[in-house]
Amino acid sequence: MGSKKRPFYRIVVIDSRKARSARYIEKLGHFDPFSNDDDIRLVINREGALNWLDKGAIPTKVVKDIFSREKIWEEFTKNKLKKQLEKDKKKKKHRKKKSHPVSEIKKRREERNKKATFKKNLAEAKKVKALEKESPKNSQSPPESKTKQVETK
Repeated sequence: MGSKKRPFYRIVVIDSRKARSARYIEKLGHFDPFSNDDDIRLVINREGALNWLDKGAIPTKVVKDIFSREKIWEEFTKNKLKKQLEKDKKKKKHRKKKSHPVSEIKKRREERNKKATFKKNLAEAKKVKALEKESPKNSQSPPESKTKQVETK
């Protein structure tokens, strides 16, 4: 667009894999550097630009400078930070509170010790029960002595 020594620029959204002069997806505005009227000099669809930036569009250096002058880039970065903060808050709500690593190790040791003592006590209780079962049987029948009695003359 434009004529010889009279530039006129379109601000468009285009797929990065296509040529610079290929069909564009959407026209966001235009820039006429030689226009005397400030309202006509730069026309930008602000909502469209913010929408495409949110979707991940990467502006060229010149377009980024234009967006900065028009405070579009500043608004985009503020919105991006707000969204990131909200996302982080949601993650913090769902995240389990982490305690100090040393205290975690102590807790694990205590749990292991409790389990070990419980197993020992359980084994001892089983032994005692087994002995109790055997001892009533022995008390009912007279115990035989294993030593032989020697007759004396």
